[in-house]
Amino acid sequence: MTHKNASILVVDDDADLRRAVSMRLALAGYAVQQAESGEAALAVCAAHAPDVVVLDVNLPGISGFSVCAELRGAVDRPGLSVVFLTGAARNAVDQSVARRSDHAGGDYFLAKPHDSELLLQLVDEITSATALSSGSDS
Repeated sequence: MTHKNASILVVDDDADLRRAVSMRLALAGYAVQQAESGEAALAVCAAHAPDVVVLDVNLPGISGFSVCAELRGAVDRPGLSVVFLTGAARNAVDQSVARRSDHAGGDYFLAKPHDSELLLQLVDEITSATALSSGSDS
């Protein structure tokens, strides 16, 4: 997998934020899908197997923590990376939210409002590392 064909799922109930993040990633060359809820995220993951999920914590229905834990329980998704992007930590990174994201199986945690360049850099690093490890296995 290279950066240009990596698949990203952006999950947030805030449609404007979801579209903005998706557009930024798409302009960088990623194949981007969107979901507005935890249930929709699980359905997209089952059908399309993204490489990276950018996931809000506070979602209607199933929380981002539960979505992440369920994805981590899927044996066919060992290389999936999860980036929590949440407004649950407003000023500084709230340690309890960060601990919960780690416990749920999240790989990275960014607080909203986020720096779109920082998010893009993080996704680039994740997909580059995944491409390198996939290439070394062949």
